[in-house]
Amino acid sequence: MRYVLIIIVILILLNSFKKDVWSGFFYPDKNNLPNWVEGGNFDSLESCRSWAISYGESKSIPRYEYDYECGLNCKHKDGFNVCKETLR
Repeated sequence: MRYVLIIIVILILLNSFKKDVWSGFFYPDKNNLPNWVEGGNFDSLESCRSWAISYGESKSIPRYEYDYECGLNCKHKDGFNVCKETLR
């Protein structure tokens, strides 16, 4: 029993050092959400937001036409992106 508790504590400690990853999702036409671009992984929400805005500017898309999301620790599951949290 003692070894099981030690293993559980070690696993909890290892999991606490896991780094959060933000994924960027850019929608060139906010009225057509099935059309999107995945922007990769970012260390922070701010860097994800910055990528999305820069991406829109690089494509000369007016700000009022596009939208974006930043998802925390996303995983692909059954054809969908499932994120712990999604913010703009």
